[in-house]
Amino acid sequence: MVCYLLTLVWCCSMVSLVYSNTLKKVRNEINELHENAKVLEEEHQKLAVVLENAKRQCEEGLRPLREKQAEFEGYQREATSVARDLAGNITLKHQEEQYLIKALHRELLIHNKYSLKIELSSQELELLESRRREGLGEGCRSLRHSFPQHESTLAVRSMGIKQQYFDKDAVVVLQNELNSAKIVIQALETKIDMLVSEIQNFGKLCEAQKNDLLRLINSTETELKEILINVELFQEELEKYTKTVEKLTVQLHDLKESNKWLKSESSRLNDALKSFSDELECYTEMSNLAINYQ
Repeated sequence: MVCYLLTLVWCCSMVSLVYSNTLKKVRNEINELHENAKVLEEEHQKLAVVLENAKRQCEEGLRPLREKQAEFEGYQREATSVARDLAGNITLKHQEEQYLIKALHRELLIHNKYSLKIELSSQELELLESRRREGLGEGCRSLRHSFPQHESTLAVRSMGIKQQYFDKDAVVVLQNELNSAKIVIQALETKIDMLVSEIQNFGKLCEAQKNDLLRLINSTETELKEILINVELFQEELEKYTKTVEKLTVQLHDLKESNKWLKSESSRLNDALKSFSDELECYTEMSNLAINYQ
């Protein structure tokens, strides 16, 4: 019996020793993992700072490019607006030019009509005055009573976007704590790997954004230059139209003034011809009489 008890005590001692060694080993491993976790956490924080610095530097590098692009876009909008206004003014001047050309054409027709009418009336008046000086008018009237009566006709013309556990199952508890610490380590390692990958990818992304902005700036600058060239051409064209319209306006004014004089002169000649109405009627009757006898 005594031997049994001794054996039991020895076994318990051995078990206790084993548990003690196991607990010590597990605690050491846990402490080691906690230290590693601290190191990894510090590394993660450092990498986070690196990422934030990279983002800040990237933003500082991209900001002037965005500002430059925005500046070019602003210039582009202004230049486009100017070009649009110039194109509209050119259209208006072209329409005005066409209107003036048509108006000049009408006034030229009127000018030619009155010029011809004045020429014919002057010739006719000169002829009648010559006949009167020679006494032919008086002679025609003296013979008029002997002409046979007839009717004459006249033609008229018109224009249209942690919890800690202390009990007999301390080994199990510590084992669980160890597993938890390992999980924490794995999680931290995963976070660090992801952060390193994010830093690398962000660098590539930032470079890609920079290149995209540079290409966009070059494209916008090229378009802006083309628009400015068009603006210059539009300005030149508008100046030409403006000069042409001014010239045509002066010509139209002068022609209208000339036509006023021609109209007045034509009226004066018509009035002068009216004083020869009796003689014209007599000459007409005499001409008809001569034709009838032929």
